Amino acid sequence: MTAPLTRRQRRGTATAAAAAALLVAVAACGSSTSSGGAGSTSKLAPLDAVKTGLQALSDSHALTFTFKVDTTAAQIASISKAEGDAPDDSGDAVAEKVLPGGSIVLETIAAGKSFSADSGNVAAALGGSFSLDVNAGDKPDLVQVDYLDKQVYARADVGTLSSYGGSETHDEVQSFASSAEAAKFPFILKAVNGSWLHVDGSSVYQFIKTAEPSAIPTVSPDAGAKLISGLEAQIGKDVTAKRVAADPTLGDHIVVTGNVRTIGTDLVKAFGSAESSIPGASKLFSDADPGSLPDQDVSVDVYVDGGAIDAVKFDVAQVLTGQDKASLGGKPFDLELDVTRTAKVAAPASSTTVTTSQIVQLFESIGEEDSGSSSDGA
Repeated sequence: MTAPLTRRQRRGTATAAAAAALLVAVAACGSSTSSGGAGSTSKLAPLDAVKTGLQALSDSHALTFTFKVDTTAAQIASISKAEGDAPDDSGDAVAEKVLPGGSIVLETIAAGKSFSADSGNVAAALGGSFSLDVNAGDKPDLVQVDYLDKQVYARADVGTLSSYGGSETHDEVQSFASSAEAAKFPFILKAVNGSWLHVDGSSVYQFIKTAEPSAIPTVSPDAGAKLISGLEAQIGKDVTAKRVAADPTLGDHIVVTGNVRTIGTDLVKAFGSAESSIPGASKLFSDADPGSLPDQDVSVDVYVDGGAIDAVKFDVAQVLTGQDKASLGGKPFDLELDVTRTAKVAAPASSTTVTTSQIVQLFESIGEEDSGSSSDGA
């Protein structure tokens, strides 16, 4: 699926999403004052209100996150026109259908009393449950994944997804589904037809643990405390916050502002203080170059209601310049995350079970086919 933005805009969007996440995380570490209450945060200092709102989410037993891009088909068409795309560009046409009204919804339930209680305990976390639903503006339930009782259920609207790639892609998918190779694995046809597949998560976990023990992360019990301490020491000074007029629907409105490069630099230092406790941290940050981040202040709008964060908005236009910014027509292009402290996860009424051995056989078959193709082309 082709995005409606240019490469520069997509890079700006990625930077925007990272910056928004950083600002909220940093704000949580920006004050050492505890609120001690779960009600209104309007009387707290702005940073304390954000910290209280995040802590309430951590202390919750269930959460639903809804991520969406606040845009319209007309705005996407305007962006495409400004970039000189052809009126019949198939990628832009798909984006105009998919993005407006589309969303990614994650519902998750902690294994124990709260997510904070499960923190750092991989075994405990595996006892929780979650549901992931990817919705296009013109088609809900494009991809669905449910995990509960250590069982994994998944389905995809393969027909619609392949149609986004054009008639050729759709025909290729259908051709493969009816091939002799696919016939060896009956669940493939089920998947192409949009049926639910089921995999025993415990079996997969044990298989991975046996075949590649290093693939199963182990987290030091004090990893969280070390990371928080590092964040407070390095980043707490990096942001400012101010309260603006409350939103009648979303509640207390806090605008958090920080410099992307400064935050990135101090984030690397913060993770460095805890890298021995966090799997892969040393490798991840060994080549980090925060100096390459834009030396630019950006802001994120945080809304707190009932003592917990219920929405975060970030205008991507902040990190765009020149033609990229002009293509938005002076209008915001918001990334929005909505949060509620409820969730519902349930197994589908029926599904086709796929065993670990079948998955291994399928990958071996694909590997043999790729190897054969390489030999033929040699």
